[in-house]
Amino acid sequence: MRLLTANLYTGRAIVSSFAAVLDRERPDVVICQEVGTDAAAMLERRYSHGVIVGDDHHHTGRAMLSNAPLSVSELEMAHRPALRTRLDIGGVEVELIGVHLANPVMGPAAVLSRKRQVESVLGHLDTNGTPAIVAGDMNATPVWPAYRRLRTRLRDGVADARHQSGDPLQRTWAIRPGWPAMLRIDHMLTAGVRLERIGVHKVDGSDHLAVAATVRPVTP
Repeated sequence: MRLLTANLYTGRAIVSSFAAVLDRERPDVVICQEVGTDAAAMLERRYSHGVIVGDDHHHTGRAMLSNAPLSVSELEMAHRPALRTRLDIGGVEVELIGVHLANPVMGPAAVLSRKRQVESVLGHLDTNGTPAIVAGDMNATPVWPAYRRLRTRLRDGVADARHQSGDPLQRTWAIRPGWPAMLRIDHMLTAGVRLERIGVHKVDGSDHLAVAATVRPVTP
């Protein structure tokens, strides 16, 4: 299964550029944050199952989509909900959660919200006890507390795959669209599955790069 996550910068991403990334990667499942109304319309034309919420003015636009039947629900948490579903990957049932964690630079309230978001994700995973992928814009590099807390339960699937292939890790966020990426804050964290063939792609107009990977179950 091919999975892709992308933050579309509150509708400012160039839709044709993102469409070109989708054409290149041909993901089976797409997770997006900050989806604008134009991108939502494009995604709705391409994918027949899932959830799309378009928003041009706030940071609440989101999507989890597939052309295969996909039952998506919201995981309620502080600040904004996550989207979740269950996937059959090679005969293994996998919990997929698409997140957009609060940005800590917005102040103490955002820091508290992201702590609660992280605990909501971990509590949900502990309740389900199945293999899992948590993917999306986490507004956290590997040295920040939110990432480290999630890593008590999950592996960094992208870092593991890059280590296995010998390829360098790539940063995913820039201060301005088109500028060199400075931080790696878009992640695919995993439990019970492994990632292969990592792809990181520029999306014109967005301050984030899209991240794609092939997901396979961990075999004994």
